[in-house]
Amino acid sequence: MSVLPSLPALQTLASTIFNDVSYGVVTAWVNNPDASNSSVDANARYTDFVNFLNSKKNAAPSNAAILVALDDGTVMYDNGGTINGYVDKNINENHNTRPEILNAVLSASGTGYSRRYSSTKRAIRQYYAVRIGLSPQGNVATLRVALQE
Repeated sequence: MSVLPSLPALQTLASTIFNDVSYGVVTAWVNNPDASNSSVDANARYTDFVNFLNSKKNAAPSNAAILVALDDGTVMYDNGGTINGYVDKNINENHNTRPEILNAVLSASGTGYSRRYSSTKRAIRQYYAVRIGLSPQGNVATLRVALQE
């Protein structure tokens, strides 16, 4: 796979998210994402999760998108598409088969990259994914950032 010029920008965006001192709000939510729990604490944690990721999106290039998918492929956050919050698993398209996510989950490095056509955006996009978890067996979610060419 050839490395395209946008890969460093994708890696920088992912690093910005992971290196932020507030990143704990992401891991707190993905470790206990039960959105059916109507407790104030669960809703407050999800709000923190969304606000944190929205703040990172606002600081990113305008053609960037951020997505978080749980280990079962359920999209918990996608501010580059139509989903901005937890969605019903019965109607949510599973993202575990996306090449960049699959590579991030299974690779020793915990990262994956792909350049492909997005049928949702109807454009060529570059994707960079990072596993949230120390190993494939310890995967709890995957953070994916994308840039449209």
